[in-house]
Amino acid sequence: MGKILDKYGEHVIVYPSIGAFTIGMLLLGLAHSPALFLLSGLVCGLGYGALLPCFQTIAVQAANVHRRAVAIATF
Repeated sequence: MGKILDKYGEHVIVYPSIGAFTIGMLLLGLAHSPALFLLSGLVCGLGYGALLPCFQTIAVQAANVHRRAVAIATF
């Protein structure tokens, strides 16, 4: 994800990841079988796993150089 973020920007990762996480949560709400429950966990994990580092990178890039440690700690 880091190389994609550097090459194309955060929008290419954030919006699809939010969509994947939303779909995963909807699948979780509709899960009536163990297979669908596991699929929802997979989709949620992919979305959330891509979002969290991307949001941290955005927070660090938005902070001033001398405040980056504070941005990492606050995030």
